[in-house]
Amino acid sequence: MFLRETVIVGSILTIIFSFIIEFIFGIIGIKLWELSILIGFLLAGIYVGYNVGGNILKYGATAGMLTGIIGSFFIGLVSITLYWFKYGNMPSPASLIVFFIIRAAVYGITTSIGSIIGVIIKSRKSRKYYHS
Repeated sequence: MFLRETVIVGSILTIIFSFIIEFIFGIIGIKLWELSILIGFLLAGIYVGYNVGGNILKYGATAGMLTGIIGSFFIGLVSITLYWFKYGNMPSPASLIVFFIIRAAVYGITTSIGSIIGVIIKSRKSRKYYHS
């Protein structure tokens, strides 16, 4: 139950982090939508790995991968909606399938890396408390 809730919260945080980073990049003058999304997935992965993983790397990486796949679905829906508003039509079904598969893989791996970082941070903090 806790895993499911954290993955859903992590997916929502992915979208929030991505839009905040994109807003900051827009103020600075950097127009890299993909970089802001990747950073958002990395930060959400750190959150999920820190909360779910504890000291167990397997749980953190699994939660990170699930967050990446679910989050890529949400980001994909937002991207397709923006494409539809901009061009007035939808892309072909084949390009949509490829779009979702590639994005799910890339974002899933990025979020897993973030969750591994979160697990490492959590294990270092707990190790510090055991020694003091």
